[in-house]
Amino acid sequence: MLSGSRLFSIINTCEWDTRRLADSLVKREGRPGVDRHETYAYDPIGNVPSIEDGSPSGTDLQRFDYDHLRRLTDAWTQNQGKWAASGAAATIAGPAPYHHSYTYDTVGNRVTETLHERSITRTHEYDAEQLPP
Repeated sequence: MLSGSRLFSIINTCEWDTRRLADSLVKREGRPGVDRHETYAYDPIGNVPSIEDGSPSGTDLQRFDYDHLRRLTDAWTQNQGKWAASGAAATIAGPAPYHHSYTYDTVGNRVTETLHERSITRTHEYDAEQLPP
């Protein structure tokens, strides 16, 4: 691929049996190292519980938790080492640190989105007349 006057490569590696993305690498011609290298982990049912996201500015270790309906409930970055049991228990760190939490109503609509690192909670409301039956 061409970006400005420099070529760059994107190399995606998939798991052999599931065809799920395992690694993604972005490298520009004429520059040492890589611009981005992401490594994906999967749980037995196909959720992504973690992504290791390396770049020249450092490595983000991103962690994701899901509820029993496979909806994202918690996402955060943390230091290297053993994963914290939850975003609330983690030491939020990395080049792009964040901790976001989500809640849902009984029919699956997102009700809240909390950006803990910025002390912001967004509440989502839905017009019952506009929802499908």
